[in-house]
Amino acid sequence: MDRMTVPTPSPLLSGALVRVSFAGANPVRPQGRGETPTRSHFFLGDDPAMWRTNIRSYREVVYKDLYDGIDLVYRLLPDGLKSDFLVRPGADPARITMAYEGVDSLEVNHASVPEVRPNDDFGLKVREHAREHDVVYRVT
Repeated sequence: MDRMTVPTPSPLLSGALVRVSFAGANPVRPQGRGETPTRSHFFLGDDPAMWRTNIRSYREVVYKDLYDGIDLVYRLLPDGLKSDFLVRPGADPARITMAYEGVDSLEVNHASVPEVRPNDDFGLKVREHAREHDVVYRVT
């Protein structure tokens, strides 16, 4: 079998690995929602038994009941990855505990939220390196 030569990455390209864990969360499996026609293929390493082909893609990935009464939904938008916590009535959003690895700093921007009242959306911006993510809660 001929081996392919993998090009050396450009010095202009860089990346970062950011890991997020959820302390005290339920052990749940992600579920795809809204399957798309796109298929992905992963040929990593030289062992064909480890290659994965024809992997389905979805519009959203849901972690249902990550915490009791709280779902986590990821979706890819044109400006990046968006995550939402969906908090059902009676669930406690204070249980959500996120731990980050590979992040220089996190900032919570309260400037756009002058006051939080029941049934209002509560928005936060979380900065990971140079990217900002919106975090929205509904207080009931």
